[in-house]
Amino acid sequence: MPKRDARGLQIGSPEHDLRRLLRLAGFPDPADVEPVPCTSSGGRDVPWHAFIRRREKGQGKPAADGAGYGFRIRFAEQVQGPVAVGYGGAFWDGGI
Repeated sequence: MPKRDARGLQIGSPEHDLRRLLRLAGFPDPADVEPVPCTSSGGRDVPWHAFIRRREKGQGKPAADGAGYGFRIRFAEQVQGPVAVGYGGAFWDGGI
């Protein structure tokens, strides 16, 4: 049986890790976290697995399962963005 946190989330699950990483980055605990299956780009839905999530060179360590996940995060209070956490989050420069 998987270990669960006080909220009932499986420890190490995508939502559990998101909440942990937000806390480590200094964000408040989200009021709501909603999984979303894809994002919209160029007028079409693009699933998370379509994004390149690993480097072809270098020593970076990718996510254990290699899968991508997306969430809609709602905070009870306004936060200063951008919100970029996890592997490579520190390298996000705000550009597209």
